Amino acid sequence: MERGLMRLAHRVGRRGCYLFFLPLLDIVIAYSMTPFAAVSRLPTYAYFTRYLPLQAWAGVWLTVGIVCGVQAFARRDHFAFGLAAALKFAWAALYVAAWADAGVSRGWVGAIVWLAFGAVTAIIASWPESRSLMLAAAAVNEQRERDGDE
Repeated sequence: MERGLMRLAHRVGRRGCYLFFLPLLDIVIAYSMTPFAAVSRLPTYAYFTRYLPLQAWAGVWLTVGIVCGVQAFARRDHFAFGLAAALKFAWAALYVAAWADAGVSRGWVGAIVWLAFGAVTAIIASWPESRSLMLAAAAVNEQRERDGDE
């Protein structure tokens, strides 16, 4: 089991591991919106429905989470990182607007949290994958091929 996890970690790299975290976050956010009637009564979400219905917001979060999960295995993962960062920054902006425009008293807290997630995502997106990690992944693949030939 541990060897399999190490292979997976080497295959996806550090950037991919972060992209594996994002579907967890994004899908949980999408799921949290699914009791649409109950959630839409919350002041923040009531404000967000001025822009899109909660079903659409949930779909956006779910879609971004799926894209991040799929692209965790891709060598070119910039699309997933771009979508993820953009969604987090947009969500932060909506929290600021809810706080400033609609008087949502704790909107500034949500704005800071989502701004931080967006910033971390953007920073990690700018990092190249570690060459030593890529070499280790190649070595694992070579060993796997040798084990399969015997």
